[in-house]
Formats: sequence, C-alpha cells, structure tokens
Amino acid sequence: MSKNLIPIFLITVFVCDLFSGVNDIGVGARASGLSNAFTAISDDASGIYYNPGGLGFITKSQCNVEYSKLLNNLSDGSELSESFAGFVFPYQKFGTFGFALTSLGLNSVVKYDTFYISYSKLIKKSSFGISFKYLSETYNIVDVFLKNDPVFMARTNISNFSIDAGYLTNIFYKFFLGINFKNINQPQMRLLQTDKVSSDIDKIPFETDFGIAFRDKTLKFSLDMFLIKNNYKIFTGIEKWFFKNNLFGIRFGCGVGVNDFFQSSFGNSINFGNVQIDYGFVIPIRGILTSGSHRLSFIYRFQQLNLLEFEPDSFEYSYKLLELENKKLKTKMNELKIEKDKLQKEYLNVLNIRMKEKITGKKTTTVTEEKPIEVKQSVEPVEKSTGIISTIETEISTQPVKQPKKIEFELPTKLNQKTESIKIEQPQEKVIEEPKKEILHIVKENETLKSIAIKYYNDPNKWIEIYKMNKSKIPQGRIYPGLVLSIP
Repeated sequence: MSKNLIPIFLITVFVCDLFSGVNDIGVGARASGLSNAFTAISDDASGIYYNPGGLGFITKSQCNVEYSKLLNNLSDGSELSESFAGFVFPYQKFGTFGFALTSLGLNSVVKYDTFYISYSKLIKKSSFGISFKYLSETYNIVDVFLKNDPVFMARTNISNFSIDAGYLTNIFYKFFLGINFKNINQPQMRLLQTDKVSSDIDKIPFETDFGIAFRDKTLKFSLDMFLIKNNYKIFTGIEKWFFKNNLFGIRFGCGVGVNDFFQSSFGNSINFGNVQIDYGFVIPIRGILTSGSHRLSFIYRFQQLNLLEFEPDSFEYSYKLLELENKKLKTKMNELKIEKDKLQKEYLNVLNIRMKEKITGKKTTTVTEEKPIEVKQSVEPVEKSTGIISTIETEISTQPVKQPKKIEFELPTKLNQKTESIKIEQPQEKVIEEPKKEILHIVKENETLKSIAIKYYNDPNKWIEIYKMNKSKIPQGRIYPGLVLSIP
C-alpha cells in the first residue's frame, strides 16, 4: 500500500468512529455552540437528530440548513466536512412531522449519508418522538491497489436502517427532562459479510442520551450525558439572548469524558424573527490537534398555526382562540379611536365656521343719542356711550352634547329699542355606539345549526341567521367539530 494512503485510512477509521456514535460530532451551529448539550432543548429542526421527542413542543414550521468544516488543519491535510438540512411541520391534530438529511465526507473518498423521517406527539406537558433512519456508506476508490482489495472488490457502498426514540417533558416550572435512545436496532454497516467473528465490530452501537435543561425566553442552560457501551461523555452549555425580540444571542459550552476527551465551544446568533443565522465553533483541548470545527447554519420559521389545526379541547386551542379574540378587540378599539378623533375635529371645524358666519354677517349701527343702555347680568350698565354698542351673550360648551342648544346674539340697532335675537342651532354630536361583543361558538360533536340556534335564541328557526353570518365558512350548510362560528 502506498504511503499516501496510510493517513487516509487512519482518518477513515476515525470518521467511521464518528459515524458509529463513539465520538458524537452533532449537527447544527446552535447546538454545537452548546457542546451538543441539546437533548432537553431540541426546540428547532436539529432536534430531529438530538431528540425527536422535542419536536412536539415546536409551534412553527421551520427549516434548518447547515454547513460545517470539521477538524481543520489536520496534519496530513485531510478535509472533513458535514452538511445538514432539516424541516419540521407541526400539525397539532395529528402531531409534528420532521424530515432531515445529514452528509459527512472525507476528501471525496468516503461519504456517510443519513436520511431521517421523524414523528412526535405532544400529550399535555410531555412529548414522545421516533425517527426512522436510512443509513448509507459510500467509498470512491481511485487507487489501483485498493480496487484489488477483497473488501472493495465485493462492493463500494452499503446501506441499512436504524431507529431512534426520544422523550421530552416539562417536569416543573421551566425545567425540562429529555432522553433519547439512538440506534435501537444496532444496524450493521460492513462491506464484506463473510467474516462472522468480527461482524459485531461493524455494528453501530446503541446509545443513550440524558439531558436536563432550564428553558427561558432569554436564558437557557443544559446538562447532558451520553452513554455508549462502557464509554460516557458529559456536556454542558449556556445560552443568553439580548435586546428586543432576542435580536442577538451568545452561547458557551464544554464537554469531558473517557479516553482523555475534553472540548470547549462557543457560538452566537442573529435573530430577525422568522430568520435566524447561527455560528458555532468547537475546539478539542486534548486528543487530536486541530484548529477546531466551524459551523454556520440558517433557520427560517414559517407562519404560526391557524386555529383549525389544534384539537378543539386542547390547551393550545383555547389559548389560540383567546389570542384571536384579543387581536380583534384591539383592532376595533384602534378603529374607534381614529373615528372619534375624526368626528371631534369635524365638529369643532363646523362650529367655528358657523360662529364666524353669524358674527361677521350682521351690520353694525352708529348711536347718536347718549342714553343709558340696560344690559344683562354679565355686563354692568353704561350711562353714556357713543359709537357701536353691542351686547353678546352666549353659552358655548366645548364638551360633547347630545341635544342641540341655542346661542343668542343681541345686537341693538337703536337706543331704547328691543334687541334682536339671533338663534343658532349647534350641530348635534354623533353618538358612537360601542360595538357589540362578537360571540364565537366552537362546534362540538353532534351539533347542528338548529341546536345552536336553540342554545342562543331558544328558537330553532333562527338557524338561518347563523348560516347567513357564516356563509363563507359553511358554503354547503355542513358544519363539523372544531369549526368556529360567529353568533349574530
């Protein structure tokens, strides 16, 4: 065998070790920043890998795409890379579904692919999940010597199936407990099947992962333990989010274990709501000497679930219903406030215009005789006066009124003559009626439009009014459990 193939075989053995789970390299930049202490968190699409039981707590459909350069600057110049793509679709009536693909490759010589189909169901505060995996291992042999090797002469690729099962529960307050069983059936990945003695060596070992985590909106802390045969590893990580809507996040982690295993990690994130970009860096403190592994991932979250996708009697359904009603009330309140301000402005403008028209439209009279003039309460009597004499008495209220009031302007044209009265009717204020509170009814089993009419009106013939109000929802007049009807 040529000398340049020795490092490749050594790295290939190491990669096989990674693939079998002895050294778990993980997926996702966010989880790697926590040193893979993600069993009791699993709140994004990478949970398909870490704990399918956690998918039941996800409320938004999302996809996660990642690319990684692993163990950079190896002494022989080998390049190890990994990619991950995952999609999660929660449909609360039936559960949460997930699909993922991971690919691990070395210098285009060997490639390990895993395809996941996952399912999870949330029951109260606990979620159970399972993943079915299709495993594929492919070798690209270009060396003549290796092509003549009996191992690679038989075939250069192998595939098999495996099963993972996970569980995640909210034990109390914001503390979660997670457990994940990987490779329950221990599939065999061996190119040459003739050697029965060493067949167990090529089996992917059964792995048990335990985790406990504190999960808050801005702070998360996790502690995990991985058990594989007689080996164990302990990982811990902490994540903190800053600014409004968790715009920026940082995380740190570390891991220790048997065989002198010790690693450290950190990462950060930028979160724009539906879009999140994560970076993670892991460096081994002992063992293989490299400059570490870099990971970059992209998460996109789709729109939230609509009301009909929840179970009618579930907590999520009730919460979503209240959330929609609250949103409608806020919208109506804003509309009423805008309408009120508009009417007040129009009322004051009309009042000012009419006042000016009445005052400026009257002619004034010059007084030639000097005689005392009697005036009303607010103006004291004047014995002598020349020029224009006018007494204006008015009562103007800036407060809204419901009935029209009269305003009198008294303008004497000559002395000792009765004053003329000018009557102005103020415009009547428009009375804004508070909108009636909308009544929503959730259709239950065996209910009909007539039975609903009897419940609210005590009259089965009122069903036609309910039908007209909800014609867009029940075009054929058929209702079904879970449908939300507006009661007029």
